[in-house]
Amino acid sequence: MDALADLQGPIQRLRDAGVVPGGAGSGAAADFGDVDDADVCDGAGIAGNVGDDEEDGIEPSPPADEEGDGGGGPLRGLASGVKGDIMHLMDRVLRHVPKGHGATPLFSRAFSHALMFYSAKDAAAAQRVAAEIWPDKTWRQVQYYMAAWVNRRVRRTVPHPDIIAPRLDQLFKDFAGILDASTKQPLFT
Repeated sequence: MDALADLQGPIQRLRDAGVVPGGAGSGAAADFGDVDDADVCDGAGIAGNVGDDEEDGIEPSPPADEEGDGGGGPLRGLASGVKGDIMHLMDRVLRHVPKGHGATPLFSRAFSHALMFYSAKDAAAAQRVAAEIWPDKTWRQVQYYMAAWVNRRVRRTVPHPDIIAPRLDQLFKDFAGILDASTKQPLFT
């Protein structure tokens, strides 16, 4: 299930406006004219202050040779050679996005959905349960206001890079020209 498609309306409105109201901790689209409650994304996403991976001192292990003995010598560093997963990738990108920018919450949510797809079967089951728990909320509102609840119940998969790359290209193009109203700064510098 592609949840990024649900965000195209709010992204288009931000792109059309070019300037995002708010700044310093605002709710991104909260003051944004015709945006309804389902379009408002709260929270700045998953950005943290983690040390630079280039300076972590961990070397990937050497490639295995023909006999499969691990490269002919003792393994150094990580046995798999993998330095991060999808969450580390998200952290590496989102730590450089200004936290006070009005478009950060929507970008953070869209970035996550560009990288991962919800399982359709799990999403349908969660949607049925959410309708019982919150009968006054639409599924879209539950996805955005109760994201932690949804993410605990719905498995996500990461598609092949050939699918992710064009989605990310489009996402970064969509947010490239959006300025914050208070700072007059773009989301990406």
